[in-house]
Amino acid sequence: MGIPKISILIPTRKRPQQLDRVISELTPVLSKEVELLVGIDEDDTSYDINSLQDTEGVKVVRTPKTIYLSNIYNILFEYSRGEIIGYGSDDISFKNMQIFSKMLDVFKERGDILYFFSPGDEPYPLNVPDHAFVTAKSIRSLGFLALPNLEHGYIDHYLGRLYKEINHYHVDTGDYIQHLRASLPFDETYRIKSEERDESGLLPDDRDLKVFTEYSNNYLDIHKKIINSLHI
Repeated sequence: MGIPKISILIPTRKRPQQLDRVISELTPVLSKEVELLVGIDEDDTSYDINSLQDTEGVKVVRTPKTIYLSNIYNILFEYSRGEIIGYGSDDISFKNMQIFSKMLDVFKERGDILYFFSPGDEPYPLNVPDHAFVTAKSIRSLGFLALPNLEHGYIDHYLGRLYKEINHYHVDTGDYIQHLRASLPFDETYRIKSEERDESGLLPDDRDLKVFTEYSNNYLDIHKKIINSLHI
């Protein structure tokens, strides 16, 4: 396989069947323009690592076990080679491989930094990409893909807010990618990320909101200037 144009980063834990489904869906493009980087916790023995490593276009990264999912995305980015980085999950379904060639055309023609594939139906600022694609160049300029030390729901929000407010994004409402979260079994991962409260009674999203708000107040305007400078 040559140098991929697109790198898709997917952390996964104790969901080998979901990962197998993702790989099967991506197989037509994995030997071409797309590489898949899979982050598996170093203590997770539920996957056939040897088989995964032998799969063309798939790279396995053994990552630290941590509640901070955003940190795993930043680790995976360091192993990626694509010009465009997709931050996904093991509960999304790639329904039409044409999305990738179309995405490359969009980035080439418009120079947009953020590609929305799931625009959502909530009003802004909650209407952010439910996973998205962003240029590696912009990640290197900011110094991160995801804000550090976020656990769950607000990982998408910072880049979504940043690129949306400076009008560097593209929305596609085509039926290419589907988030299966609501239709999958409520397993250990969902429970930890959605329902576990800390000693103060805060849920993961409550804790994330505090980090997100503080970081936005301190750095959002600076990061807007950095991304805008890429388009001068």
